[in-house]
Amino acid sequence: MVKPVTASMLLGAVRQAHASAHGTPAPAPVAGARRLAGMRVLLVEDNVINQQVARELLQREGAEVTVAEHGQAALDQLMAHPQAWDVVLMDMQMPVMDGLQATQAIRTQLGLTALPIVAMTANAMASDREACLAAGMNDHVGKPFAIDQLVRVLLHWAPHAVRGDTDAPAAPTPQAPAVDAQALAEPWPDADRVDVPGALQRLGGDPLLYQRIVRGFVQGLPHTQAQLDAKLGQAPDAALAALLHTLKGTAATVGATRLAARAAEAERAVKQALADGAPQAQAVPPWWPPLAEELQASAQALQRVLAQLVARGLAPPEPTAAAATEQAQAADPARWRETLQRLVTLLAASDMEALELHDSLMADAAVAGDPRWAPLHQAMEAMDFEAARAAAQALLDGVGQGDGGT
Repeated sequence: MVKPVTASMLLGAVRQAHASAHGTPAPAPVAGARRLAGMRVLLVEDNVINQQVARELLQREGAEVTVAEHGQAALDQLMAHPQAWDVVLMDMQMPVMDGLQATQAIRTQLGLTALPIVAMTANAMASDREACLAAGMNDHVGKPFAIDQLVRVLLHWAPHAVRGDTDAPAAPTPQAPAVDAQALAEPWPDADRVDVPGALQRLGGDPLLYQRIVRGFVQGLPHTQAQLDAKLGQAPDAALAALLHTLKGTAATVGATRLAARAAEAERAVKQALADGAPQAQAVPPWWPPLAEELQASAQALQRVLAQLVARGLAPPEPTAAAATEQAQAADPARWRETLQRLVTLLAASDMEALELHDSLMADAAVAGDPRWAPLHQAMEAMDFEAARAAAQALLDGVGQGDGGT
């Protein structure tokens, strides 16, 4: 067992020991059950991919998830609505305000000493875990996390937050195909570079979710490389360390183990240079060539994995241009003019019915996934009615004079 030992870790160990002593298996998670039904979770995470993974997995378990993009945003939301959440999932390294600072402020400035705060950390060092607990956090889970482990931790710290029927099956993922166990078990390409089985296991065995996050990760790699390129020739700084930390974590989430290792090596080198003081600029730091090479190799390997997901019937192919056009038309704000007008009115009045109306919009897959609607969805998830009203009004302002409305 790793140290420091937390209460949830001890609880799990005691259950396992008791089960072994009596010759009975430890309780297994109930497949398809809504184990977190009604639990209100404030997810504090700046990385979009990590937000997507955590939100989808927790919502599948029945949790109600609100996202804050950094510690200050979480602090603002808790200040405005101190009783709105049952537990906080707190990332450690974020811009504006990190997880340690946010936790200390929640405990001291807001006086929310009973609110469970669970750290999400990609650092395995005991000192990092000790820092979490010293700041006032109750527990920690590793990143990338496994959903069953996270559920156990959340139920330990907020057992009375579960509301409703936990035995009811979770809502199925739209268009989710029946998963072929044999197709999953067959060897995957580039297994020495991409751990597909491990990533799928952490994602609850959902190949559709895996496809979405891998696509997003691969599409974002050119931007990541451009950010790193821009840092070359400059003295290393905290922003570079944060960029490498994010790359390490997201690479691990999609199972790109070699890329995660290269990013971790680079992060350690940068942090060591910062710790030594007066870091010097280098045209090509020693950590960059192996990382740049692995960025290209992992991108190609993940493309082959995506192709295999489709070839094995585990995930749908990329939408055709015609299908993409049809989806864009379905999400055209002109079709939703009346709904948006009603939403603006409700938001201006701070009427909580706006949440239900937004939920009805999110039920449409085209609207939920269209980037034009993203600012509205993000503001509603954060319960920032002012920003949501502005986003809804912007959608209306972009609507032409043609017919439409839903």
